[in-house]
Amino acid sequence: AHGDASQTTMSGNRVDLFVTDNGVLTSAVANGNGYLESKPVPDPAGKTADTRILRSDVLHLQMRPGGKELERVNTQSPGTLEFIPNQSARHRRILKADSMIIDYGAKNEIKFFHGTGGKDGVTTETYPLTAKQAIAYTSSKTVEAIFDDHSQLKEMKQVDNFRYTEGVRKAQANNATLDNDHNIMNLDLNARIADDTGTTTAEHIQLQQNTGDFDATGHVSTTRV
Repeated sequence: AHGDASQTTMSGNRVDLFVTDNGVLTSAVANGNGYLESKPVPDPAGKTADTRILRSDVLHLQMRPGGKELERVNTQSPGTLEFIPNQSARHRRILKADSMIIDYGAKNEIKFFHGTGGKDGVTTETYPLTAKQAIAYTSSKTVEAIFDDHSQLKEMKQVDNFRYTEGVRKAQANNATLDNDHNIMNLDLNARIADDTGTTTAEHIQLQQNTGDFDATGHVSTTRV
């Protein structure tokens, strides 16, 4: 499908298209090796949105009125959603979940993501902008993410058994919220952060991801080498 803002490609071992009497696409289902790629039209100002690739054995697409833009995508089997940046200042991200619900706004831009996981939970990988930094890994039972008008991540909430690793830095908590605009991670309930210099536990820890600085409040206990 060729839209004004993006090109969408869907494939699978079998793809069923559901159309109206006058030929407008209303929904589509891919079974077996489902693949959905949304590639934005290049922005002359250099603000091209990310290319997004969704893989799952079963994909269910719901289209907006007119049949040219996505409204919602469900995965009915474990899947992977990858964000491939088209700007040097953006991170490559990969989300893996047992099931996903993805809501879209105008121009096929993702506006909301909900994922649930099984044994390993929902996992994320965030790749650094420079080779000197480490890949950041997280996991939790559920993930909800909100995006701006250009599919740039604004906020991510990770609930139940949150785990985080980035190089020597490790953290965990019952729940976590990432404010991506300010690169701040808030850890709530049974929060713990550690690196090769020591460990801190508290009810709440706010972590500045760029610097590693943090504020801990509520029954704080810290150990330093």
